[in-house]
Amino acid sequence: MSMRRIGRPAFLLLASLIVGAGLLVMKGQDRPVGETLPLEISAKSLDFGDVWSQRDFHWTIPVRNRSSHDVVVTDVHVSCKCTRVLPTSFKIAPGGRANISFTIDLTSNNTVPAGTLRDFTLDFAVATDARQLPALHGVLTGRIKNYLSLTPPALEFDEEDYIVEEERYRAKQIALASAEPLESIALSVQPPMLEVSSQFNGTYGTVSLRPKDDVPSGVFNAVVSISGMPATGEPRASESVAVSGNIQRDVLVSPTQLSFGPASTGSYLHATVLLKSRTGAPLHIESINVLNPSISIQRLHMPSIRGEALSFGCRITKPGVDTSVVEILVRRSVDVKERLRIPVSIVGVSNVVTAKQSR
Repeated sequence: MSMRRIGRPAFLLLASLIVGAGLLVMKGQDRPVGETLPLEISAKSLDFGDVWSQRDFHWTIPVRNRSSHDVVVTDVHVSCKCTRVLPTSFKIAPGGRANISFTIDLTSNNTVPAGTLRDFTLDFAVATDARQLPALHGVLTGRIKNYLSLTPPALEFDEEDYIVEEERYRAKQIALASAEPLESIALSVQPPMLEVSSQFNGTYGTVSLRPKDDVPSGVFNAVVSISGMPATGEPRASESVAVSGNIQRDVLVSPTQLSFGPASTGSYLHATVLLKSRTGAPLHIESINVLNPSISIQRLHMPSIRGEALSFGCRITKPGVDTSVVEILVRRSVDVKERLRIPVSIVGVSNVVTAKQSR
């Protein structure tokens, strides 16, 4: 059976724990006092001590069958979605033992100072096919030491971060501190829409990032992962910072993308695109690069819009879906230019109709 997640209050309602003589047993609320469950867990296996923050922490808890008959475990429930359990169903012979393996993601909090210990608690329940007996419940505890702290834990770029004169977003910094000396750090961005650089002296450093110049206008979300390489041993687990924003360049494009079709082959479709400056400055289209020969563009004379208007024409030449990009270079002053990219999709359908002759 598959692992299921249950909340901590559910554990408290189901039963109460008794820890005695180094063993974890259960007293059922509706069962005679002194009668114990057939399964037992050593209390020593319920604390993993102090460990470094890591994405795949492995811990094994042995379960012993102290009864005189087979016990079939039907499921193992956990209280945190950060945990994977194997196996979740198995049989234990009389007097036998079985190991339950827990794989836990301990990287959920990188905001505490590096080297600080934080408590970890995981409730779990081992259910058996003996429905008249309550499940065996346990609490796994430990303490997690963050090797790397990141401040702030998330970044957001807004309109105030855009430098109109330079036509780019200003960079923002993430401060990082390591609890142990590191030889180097590694950075990755998904999706790759940020420019990232770093300075690091082995213990402290900064990561600078900003949206790339070719990131299209609109809302974006990215994740920056930072991992450290100690002088000895394996690389530490990566810590992540969420980066979001709403790209608002000075030249506004409406609509931001075009879709022609579905239409039959041979059709000719039109669309109008407007270019305006947020600051009201005059615009001058310096060049237009059309990558798809099926698309033609003409400038329209529309003084009332205080910008530029373009008429897009598209000839549907074949069935199927085709995608392309139109690049427009706009000059707003002698030294300030902005490159726009307008995604275009073309959907053509066959105009050949097959009809069945009626008798």
